[in-house]
Amino acid sequence: LNEPIPGEAVSEISAADGLGRLWRSLEDFQSFDGEMQPHFAYGGLNKVQFGKAHQLHIENHLEEVSVLPSANSDAQN
Repeated sequence: LNEPIPGEAVSEISAADGLGRLWRSLEDFQSFDGEMQPHFAYGGLNKVQFGKAHQLHIENHLEEVSVLPSANSDAQN
């Protein structure tokens, strides 16, 4: 899980840009009706299996996200 994805450049982007990129990727995947290429780690997958692999990948990233209280959260409570 800690290995980089082959061919993917690692870069720092804002959370908003990352979320936008995620949504575009999910929309592109959902509308894709071509032949699936083999997954770099799992090999040949159908679209449902690829979707599950993407879901697990996203969940793995979300495990690393922490929400910090904002400066205004105490004033709101």
